[in-house]
Amino acid sequence: MKYFQKQSHLKKVIYSLLIFLLASCANRVTPTGGDKDIEAPKVLAMTPADRTTQFATKEIHIYFDEYVVLSDLPGQFLVSPLMSKLPEVKASKKEIIITLPDDLAPNTTYTLNFGKAIVDVHEANALNDFQYVFSTGDFLDSLQMSGNVVEASSLTKVKSITVLVYRNDLVVADDSVVFKKKPDYFSKTNEQGEFKISNMAAGSYRVFAVDDKNNNFLCDSSGEESLAFIDSVFVLPGDQHPDLRLSNLEPKNNRLIRALKLDRFSALISFNKRMDSLNIKNYDGSVWTGKYWEALNRDTAYLYLPNATSDSIQVVMFNGKHIIDTVQLSMLPSKGVTEKEERLRLFLRQSPAAFGPSSSLIINTNHPLLSKIDSASVMEDSSKSLLVPLQITDSLKGYFKLEYPWISGKRYQIKILPGVVNDFYSLTNDTFKLEFMVPTEESTAMISIKTENLNAKTNYLLQLINDKFELLRELEITKDSNYTFSYLNPGPVKLRIVEDIDRNHLWTYSHFGTHRQPEKVWIYSESITLRSNWEMEVIFRIVP
Repeated sequence: MKYFQKQSHLKKVIYSLLIFLLASCANRVTPTGGDKDIEAPKVLAMTPADRTTQFATKEIHIYFDEYVVLSDLPGQFLVSPLMSKLPEVKASKKEIIITLPDDLAPNTTYTLNFGKAIVDVHEANALNDFQYVFSTGDFLDSLQMSGNVVEASSLTKVKSITVLVYRNDLVVADDSVVFKKKPDYFSKTNEQGEFKISNMAAGSYRVFAVDDKNNNFLCDSSGEESLAFIDSVFVLPGDQHPDLRLSNLEPKNNRLIRALKLDRFSALISFNKRMDSLNIKNYDGSVWTGKYWEALNRDTAYLYLPNATSDSIQVVMFNGKHIIDTVQLSMLPSKGVTEKEERLRLFLRQSPAAFGPSSSLIINTNHPLLSKIDSASVMEDSSKSLLVPLQITDSLKGYFKLEYPWISGKRYQIKILPGVVNDFYSLTNDTFKLEFMVPTEESTAMISIKTENLNAKTNYLLQLINDKFELLRELEITKDSNYTFSYLNPGPVKLRIVEDIDRNHLWTYSHFGTHRQPEKVWIYSESITLRSNWEMEVIFRIVP
């Protein structure tokens, strides 16, 4: 009897165990892996040790507490001063191995900056700005230089700009060193346009900044790379905070970069730099009898055929007496292409809808105008229309205007009938219609600017610009006073003052050959948001 009782008990135990196991299998839960790893790799050891002097080994080994890989090494890894060739860097499990070139300079402190290149394997946590420093001499150079780089016309901070630093004795011997020789020290600007160079030797230095697109630590072409330069010398220890203004360089020589047919009678010619004096001649040296004019920036010209029967432009372009290039353009339709009949086209350039009731209505055409022009029809709020004379303001550029006592809050319809405007080629306009409302003070904004600290002997441009630095309004000014922009659209704007030294009504970039810096600009520091039916007053004080 006891035997059977034991057997029964054993069966119950086995049965209970089976139920438990089945229940466990039916309710499996994925095991948790703990908290997400958010820590960067930690350096455990370095061989040779960081900041070693009398450095004479070929390899550097850096050991970490976890597996590491290299991310964007070409974009992150910097060596200053430059070596004859970049060290070879590779990751192996929990180790970084750096193989150096054989020809390290004597008595020199080198800094190997990895930026964000060293990351862990699993979560790609970066070890930010890790540096390894060593010296081939008896001591480590410990001085540093830091500064800022901004875009010269907007004062915006510029990232990834290469800052080139040369020992001053080399610059004195060759002023074009930035185009020919790699620097003694260098750095790259961060997101805030800041740079820092550590472990520099005492001495005097010249500093440049270049938008080094091909990463060769030179300013290759003045027409392709932006450059900033400072004529003063920076001494270490001592002055060490250069602020550089980056701009395009004015090319040394003029050259033609584009010749484009606009229509049957006109062409656009573009140059790589502003012209001092544009002259156009035929191939045989005789004066070209066509018409032309230059845009305000003087690097673009608009050419018009001498007469309607001409079928090509074949001319030689001169800057003064110096030949730039030849231009040969066929003005006839391409083979097999039927072009539309040429008409005189009209374009709106300025309207009281944007500038208020005291503004003229300005229109221009695509060709030079004849000396006579007729009238336009003006209708105010659907009342009886009136004929108002049109006045030519620049016949060569095709500009004319309509003056009228516009009234705020009124809607106007403008109509220019066919044949009213005639151009140099006896072409006339189609019907031109325009409808707009003149804004009121209540629907627009006004800003009053009081300038301070202007130099009375200098010309300035006071500019209202948007967030994209596009020009909205502008005044030429020469002295401190109160200036007003009215009938403005509500929204965010910026104020800029340009020191117009050359009086060309434009901001002028730098010229390295003559050591001409870009013209200074000042941006009003506080944010400005215009509101309807509101006048804002600001004091704009410049610091020379």
